[in-house]
Amino acid sequence: MSFVIRAGLMLVLVIAVGGLLMRTMTASVSVGLIGLTHEDNPRWWATRTIQNESSAACVECHKPTRTAITASAHATVDCESCHGAGSEHIALARSGREAPLALADARDLCATCHAALVARPDGFPQVDPATHGVPAAGVTSSCVSCHNAHDPGFPPPLKHPLDGRADCLACHGPDQWQPVPPSHADRGADSCLSCHRPEEGT
Repeated sequence: MSFVIRAGLMLVLVIAVGGLLMRTMTASVSVGLIGLTHEDNPRWWATRTIQNESSAACVECHKPTRTAITASAHATVDCESCHGAGSEHIALARSGREAPLALADARDLCATCHAALVARPDGFPQVDPATHGVPAAGVTSSCVSCHNAHDPGFPPPLKHPLDGRADCLACHGPDQWQPVPPSHADRGADSCLSCHRPEEGT
């Protein structure tokens, strides 16, 4: 092997080794300086203030609601699963100040658990969000316009008295204010109360 070839190979080897060493050293130094080591992520999360409260804290102000939900199908659902972290809300309420509690759009929120998925058991309440509760006019209703999340019995009871409302389809017909869902299209007005029951005074 000629001297020139040996020298060339040696030069390539030196450059490769040097480049590898430089990359390793600079990466170690820079990562150490700016704090991006693999261990930093869990350390950062460990320093975060816990924002969660147990549902027991909610009972201080919301005892009737908690009583209803513990007897319902949502008994195992923690308040914060729907309402989000509650420590700030609870602290404000305890101090006597206004304590707003932001809630995401109920339709999107409910779909987190109730959108139809193949992986969910057959007996679990599931709907197709694209068609369930979407009137013919295309105006999507909120889940809570028919369902009470704190007492989600099924089928949902009527939220209004029936006085003066003999014909359900006067309001719930295909082209009316709050049409029945597509799955009810083949049912007549005389069958409504076989499943739905009015909640007088609500």
